[in-house]
Amino acid sequence: MGSDEDYLTAEFELIARQEKVGEIIAEMQELLQDFNHQIPDLEFRLEVVARELMANAIKDGCQQKNDVVEIKLKGRPQKLTLTVKDPGEGFNCEITPLADIPTYAENGRGLAMVHHTADELKFNDRGNVITCCFY
Repeated sequence: MGSDEDYLTAEFELIARQEKVGEIIAEMQELLQDFNHQIPDLEFRLEVVARELMANAIKDGCQQKNDVVEIKLKGRPQKLTLTVKDPGEGFNCEITPLADIPTYAENGRGLAMVHHTADELKFNDRGNVITCCFY
């Protein structure tokens, strides 16, 4: 992990346990304190998105209790990128466009929330890696 005033780079490994999510969030928030950015409401938005993506990765992408979720943060003053990769089979994100999922829906509302909170979302072809950008 590294950070200076204008650039941020960090990598985390999350063992597939929900109680560890808060520790990673705390580390991310600590890194953001020294990061000189111009992104509106970044601390709040990153926490909302990161919590949801890590929870989904553990719930849907991890089959074993020791599976690892990989998390990467990369930032510069105008843009922060969060990437979350789980070891699972992934999912087909093209079946239902995220913009069409109501935030009160029983399934998918977390990803709908992420879609509305981040400025940009990208999935890999397999559907087990999601990258969110904040501007």
